[in-house]
Amino acid sequence: MEKLDIDEIAKGRNRYERLEEYENQINNMATLKNLTKIEKILVERNMSQGDLVRLIESKSGFRIGRDRISKICTGRMKNYRLETAVMIAEALKVPIDSIVELKNIRKENKF
Repeated sequence: MEKLDIDEIAKGRNRYERLEEYENQINNMATLKNLTKIEKILVERNMSQGDLVRLIESKSGFRIGRDRISKICTGRMKNYRLETAVMIAEALKVPIDSIVELKNIRKENKF
């Protein structure tokens, strides 16, 4: 994965300009790598999929396998239970629509 140039971002800019530039770099990385919404959140928070597995377990008490999380995060598993999506969203403290890839659902169901 491409490294963010934090030092370059920090030069001569106020906090909001630095934050905006940082977000732009993350968005550019996401676009280049075709990251899913969940992967983008993990990159922004400097978290791994393993961190997400542990976070879900600590928040919900349920263990979701690392292989399942990997498939969901990379978009290889598009059809999973609502309960799983809710556990992921709650663990990341984001609304559920910020992790669900609606364009994939629409393609599969031909909306």
